Amino acid sequence: MTATKDEKRPNDRPEIVVTAKDRRRALWGSAVGSTIEWYDYFLYGTMATVIFNTQFFPSEDPVVSSLLAFGSFALAFAVRPIGGVIFSHIGDRIGRKKTLVITLTLMGVATMLMGVLPRTRRSA
Repeated sequence: MTATKDEKRPNDRPEIVVTAKDRRRALWGSAVGSTIEWYDYFLYGTMATVIFNTQFFPSEDPVVSSLLAFGSFALAFAVRPIGGVIFSHIGDRIGRKKTLVITLTLMGVATMLMGVLPRTRRSA
């Protein structure tokens, strides 16, 4: 048995119409979020070569210090999919806009806290 155009089946959902304005808002929101996120990665990658290798990973061999700094940078890329799964679930439950604000705030606070970490002491 098939339904005619005028009949509705019980499981039919209303058609969702996405306007051009909605698409532009989604595009801009995604672009802004991605730009801020990748800028954060850029800053960390730059600082890993300039500051973090000597300040947070002191070693007798500078190559080891640099590798440890870049290892912590690589860890962010390994953990990123896990955060995506967790925050996509949260986004579905409380809303994507609130979740975007939460994730951007977490990244900003984490970046700020990196700036106030104490230096490590080198033994003389």
